[in-house]
Amino acid sequence: MSRSRRGYGREAPRARSRRRLLTYVIVAVLGALIVLFIFNRNGLLTIGALRSERSGIRREIESLEEGIDSLRLEIERLQSDSFYMESVVRETLSWGRPYEFVLRILDETSPDLPIPSAPGPDSPQDQTPDVEREQ
Repeated sequence: MSRSRRGYGREAPRARSRRRLLTYVIVAVLGALIVLFIFNRNGLLTIGALRSERSGIRREIESLEEGIDSLRLEIERLQSDSFYMESVVRETLSWGRPYEFVLRILDETSPDLPIPSAPGPDSPQDQTPDVEREQ
């Protein structure tokens, strides 16, 4: 009886070193798996970056769809409303009706537009041939 009690809980040094080595191997393998799981090409960091990129692309798609909708409404309005079309053309091209003066006011932030020079004494005052001048 005393012999079995003395041996209980005690291991041979060789068995202890095997158990310790097995523990180190398991910890090393688990550590390597964790590192691979996080830093791998398909790891957690990559998945997080892809999710962030996906949400950014979704926001961009929503913004572009809103722009498409507003352009469709603009097209529909231009096709159905002649007064709106006239106002857009007049504003965009700086056109005026006969006997109207079109003034362009430029500020520092506006793009450089050609500014017509004032008519000289030799040039005709009215450049529109269809308008009759009263003398």
